[in-house]
Amino acid sequence: MFSMTHFITLVASIQTALNQPVFPGKLVMWGLFMLSILCWVMILSKALFLRRLKLSNKNFSKRLRASRTTLELFEEGWESQASAHYQVYLAGAKETAFQLLGSRECQDGVVDRVQSAGFLSERQTKALRQAFRSGFREAQMRMEQGMVGLRLIGNVAILLGSIGFVWTLMTGFDAATGANEVMPIIGSALGFFAVALMVTTPAIVARGAFLIVLRNRKYDLRRFHDDVVRLFERKFCQSSGGISNCLTEEEVGESEDNGINSGSVEKKQYHSIRDRLLSDLSEPSNVDEIQINPIAKQAATHSQ
Repeated sequence: MFSMTHFITLVASIQTALNQPVFPGKLVMWGLFMLSILCWVMILSKALFLRRLKLSNKNFSKRLRASRTTLELFEEGWESQASAHYQVYLAGAKETAFQLLGSRECQDGVVDRVQSAGFLSERQTKALRQAFRSGFREAQMRMEQGMVGLRLIGNVAILLGSIGFVWTLMTGFDAATGANEVMPIIGSALGFFAVALMVTTPAIVARGAFLIVLRNRKYDLRRFHDDVVRLFERKFCQSSGGISNCLTEEEVGESEDNGINSGSVEKKQYHSIRDRLLSDLSEPSNVDEIQINPIAKQAATHSQ
């Protein structure tokens, strides 16, 4: 257990380190002190950012579910810069407006004009998906800001502590004339290392905790991205045939509450191979029609 004796010894080692010459004593300690302040500022800033991110995502998802149309928020100019979900949605909404109307700017009557503009072609659909991916990557990068800084602070603190530790030992042993002078030198050198550990430990612990939280946020963002992409494709893409009721706005963004279901998937159509075999050869064939083996056709005919 850490007792009062250990605390007094630690304070004495730090005090001895501060009594060293300007280099390394005062300069190294000053650098570690500044790193400690910067570390706690970054920790508090990141914690507030993650909390604001969670609340903003929840509010945006709630507002999106309450919207009557997919582009209603875009037409209203609704903004939520702190929300990663909003960044993904905005990237897709702008690209949809650009592909159908030729402009990424928010304008009045966008919803009505988009509805009368028809559906996106296959090439335009690919551009829409690319826009969603770009928005997703930008949101991820924004969420990860500050993580590299915490790791850098920990590494620099250990480096400064090691410099002070090694320098103090080398100069102290050279100047020592007896065994009685060695112990204060070692205590002074350990003081640098102790301060470096006090600076590094919060950075490492906070970074580990933030990585756990960010992993959950990224998973939530990925689910929202997949669902909102399906929503836009069913609403505006030509391949979806204009089916807009398969996935409504109310199914998007529920990951903050109860988790998002993957939504209604398009029903598969199964074709009878026997019908193909018995079909008249004179009937016009589709492009994707399979090649029929004559023996199989004959067997199907006899089985009637």
